[in-house]
Amino acid sequence: MIFWANVHGGCVSGTGLLLIYAIGEFFNKKPCKHYLLTLLGCVAAMFINPYGFDYIKFLFMATTMQRNMIAEWQNIFEIGTFELIKAKIFYILAIITAVYSFFSNKKNGIKFDYTKFLLLITTCFLAILHLKHSPFFIITATIFLYDKFFELFNGGVGSVRNLLKLNPENFLKKFVFVKEAGVYIFVFLGIASVLYLNHEPVSARSLKEYPVKIVEFMKINDLKGNILNNFGIGSYISYK
Repeated sequence: MIFWANVHGGCVSGTGLLLIYAIGEFFNKKPCKHYLLTLLGCVAAMFINPYGFDYIKFLFMATTMQRNMIAEWQNIFEIGTFELIKAKIFYILAIITAVYSFFSNKKNGIKFDYTKFLLLITTCFLAILHLKHSPFFIITATIFLYDKFFELFNGGVGSVRNLLKLNPENFLKKFVFVKEAGVYIFVFLGIASVLYLNHEPVSARSLKEYPVKIVEFMKINDLKGNILNNFGIGSYISYK
């Protein structure tokens, strides 16, 4: 953490991961003290930097600031229907698999893993809210949902393959599965809708918010030298 905090502000995600594991294992009724102690140690280690407490204040500001004009901080479902379509398909399949996993575990008497689902829900929410956080959800979903994804499309009573087989003997089981899975999906979409409605949509392409004319003036007149600008428009100026 000392090294991480001194090279990139993403060190905050490390403390968040430890916190999720501590909360999840607490609800799983498993030992969580080691996660909390590690978390406290990591937070203390973050103070070992050239700026002291000022760096911690900067991290808080950086993680809460608005980045309306930076593309990688946009909501993935607000950037155009067919843009990043592969990522959107992955998200949707991962969410369906997570719901299936929850139902499948319940049906088979497997104890609910709070840590696993807290990780999935948190990283999914962050990834949808901000493109930049996509790797967190992609890695988490790939690790925790691989077996259930395989089961969903290759076997099991509620798998896609078996649901398409109109076998009268298993019709009732399939009906119950679809009904209960539908309830879980409805609840999930309800929660997601509330979170989405509370999020004010922003556009990454508003020309009013970019110094279009100023940059064009600089290009036409071939102005040279360093440019002093705020953080939000730096990537646009570099691009132009």
